[in-house]
Amino acid sequence: MMRVVRMMWICLVALMPGCAGTTSVLLVPGPKTPLAEGRVDAVRDEAGNIQLTIEVKRLSEPGAIVPGATAWMVWVQGLKATDKPIAVGVLRLDQDGSGLLQTMTRLNPFGLFITAEPSGAEEQPHGEAVLSTQVRVR
Repeated sequence: MMRVVRMMWICLVALMPGCAGTTSVLLVPGPKTPLAEGRVDAVRDEAGNIQLTIEVKRLSEPGAIVPGATAWMVWVQGLKATDKPIAVGVLRLDQDGSGLLQTMTRLNPFGLFITAEPSGAEEQPHGEAVLSTQVRVR
C-alpha cells in the first residue's frame, strides 16, 4: 500500500510544473538503496535542450552497493523499448552521501537512472538502477 501511495505521489509531482517552467520529479530508490533520496529538476532552454539538476542524499559509496564499483553514473534513455541508455555524467558524493550533478539532454520525455559502475567512463550500464524516474518537460 505504501508503495502505491508513493508511486501516486511521484506521478503527481511529475505532472506539476515548478517555478519558472521547471519540472521537478522525485527519484525512486531501488531495493539495494531503500534509504536513498533524490530529485531531478528539468527546464527547457532557448535551444530546446533540457537542462537537468540531479540531487541525491543518503547514497552510499558505489563499492558498498556493487563490489568493484568506483563511480555513480547517471543515464538517460528514451521511452521506446529500442532506445539505448546515454551516459550524461558522473555523480560525485560528499562525505554525507549527498551529491549534485548538472547536465543536459535533448530527449523528452525520458527515463533517468543512476547505476554503480566500475569506472566513470562506461558506455553502457552494468547493473540495476539504484535511483530512477521518468521525466517529461512541457
